[in-house]
Parts: sequence; C-alpha cells; structure tokens
Amino acid sequence: HRASKMTTSPSKITTIYIARHGIREDWGNNDWKRTAPRPLDPLLAPEGEAQAEELALGLKDKGIDTILASPMTRTIQTASKLSRMINVPIKPELGLLEWLGPKKDPPVPLTLDELRALFPDLAACVAADYTSMMPPFPRESDAMMFSRCETSIKDIASRFEGHTILLVSHAAPVIGLVRGLLGQAKLEVRTGTCSVTKIVTATQSNDHDNLSSSSSSSSSSSNPVPSSTSSTLVQQELTVQDSHLVPAGPSTVHSVDTSTSPSSSPSSSWVIESNGDCSHLSKGEQYHWAFTL
Repeated sequence: HRASKMTTSPSKITTIYIARHGIREDWGNNDWKRTAPRPLDPLLAPEGEAQAEELALGLKDKGIDTILASPMTRTIQTASKLSRMINVPIKPELGLLEWLGPKKDPPVPLTLDELRALFPDLAACVAADYTSMMPPFPRESDAMMFSRCETSIKDIASRFEGHTILLVSHAAPVIGLVRGLLGQAKLEVRTGTCSVTKIVTATQSNDHDNLSSSSSSSSSSSNPVPSSTSSTLVQQELTVQDSHLVPAGPSTVHSVDTSTSPSSSPSSSWVIESNGDCSHLSKGEQYHWAFTL
C-alpha cells in the first residue's frame, strides 16, 4: 500500500501509532469474572501478554518518545511492555478510555494509588505527574464517543506536536481516534488485538511501513485502507487463525447516525500509512471489532 502524498501539513513532523490492547483474560476464561475482584477491568490473558511483547518489539526502534494509554489495566499492561523497553513513561489519558455507552455498569479505571497497591510493577511505568487532558465523563452515545475521540486525538496531536507517539486504547475508540484525526467519518479501521495504525503529518508520508520486515507472519499483516459506506456498527469478535478463541453468540448491532459524526470531510494535514498492521504478531490478526460494510 502506497500512501498518497499531500501538500498541507502542520509546522512540525508528528507520527502517531494507534494500537489496541492485547487479548483479554475473560475472552478465553469463562470462570474469570466469577471470582475477579474487578470483573469490568479484565487483565490480559497470557496470549495477550505475548501479543503485547511482540507489539513492543515491533515498535521499539520507531523513535517513540511519548506513550499515552487508556487507564484501564489491560491497556496499561499492553503499553508497559514498550515503556520498559525504551524507558518512556505511560501517560494515562481518559480520552482513550473504553466506549462506555452500551455498558450497564461502566468500568472505572484504577487510580494511580490503587494501581500501586495492586500492580506495583505497572505503576512504576506510569507518569505520576501527568494530568489527563480529558476530564471524567459519563456514559456516552455513539455520537458522543466519536466526538470525544476526535477531541482527544486532536488535543494530543497539538500538545505533542513534533513527537512520535504511541496511543494504546480499545477497539471502538481506536476507530474513533483514526476517523477523527483523518476527518473520514466512514473509514473502515482494522482493530485486531495489538494491531497498529500509523498516521503521519502529510509531508512526512512514505510508503507503507510494516512493523515487521516479514510479510509471512500473517495473512492480515498489511491492511489497505478501504472506504466504508455503512452506518451500522457490528461487534465482530473474530480471529484469523485461532477460531476457538472467538466468543459464541450473535454480533451486537448498534445504529449509528454518521451524519452527526464529527469531521465529515478528509483532513489534508494527515496521512494514514498503515491500517491495523499485524505483521509483528506471530498469530496475525485476532479479535477484530469493526464497523460493517
């Protein structure tokens, strides 16, 4: 995939990598929630830990100097692998938080003090002096989530202009972040666990850059950027190679009014160079969650 060259760009070169967390413990362990002290804040499964390690190895030489993550435990866990490798602290950002809309009891992130008490190794990776740009917010509608993600990523891009940034979030916000920055309200975004979407300022754009030099690690390692024409949101917990990990049951469908989604026209300042890249993952794309075509 060759990214198109564009002429207008911000004054400083900025690169943003947007990743989803690894596989969750509760997806493959049906008994986990029955005894978990925080069942709405699942940890990474061993497979997710391995994915996060592969993600870190794929990103460690990319010059990342800023890491922001949703403050949920699984996203901090995912980001912590790279944080330790490159000695860059994690900034917990509420703007990257999981989509709260359809949840009866919205998950509440751990405070830093709580994280220190429960997971001191993770807390050691977190920047104690960082204050989230997005204040706490209530449950969200679809449109509110898109608006929140657009506001958050534009604030992040402005505050950390000229930096190389990793954002670690969740499936629905990853879609909202990418669409919000690019100004493409119907763009299909690949969101496999520990996949990475790369967006750069326009004058910096080069050919598609996989995290792995090997293209044989996954049939979905290099994803083009298709256009979506649907206004229906479908939860698709899919795996490419490990179908036994897929939770049983029908997809969850939500109606989305894309006419109210922010940024209906493309931005000329940003170019997407890779869409849900999984070339760094030994098992390829897993647990994709998407807006259906």
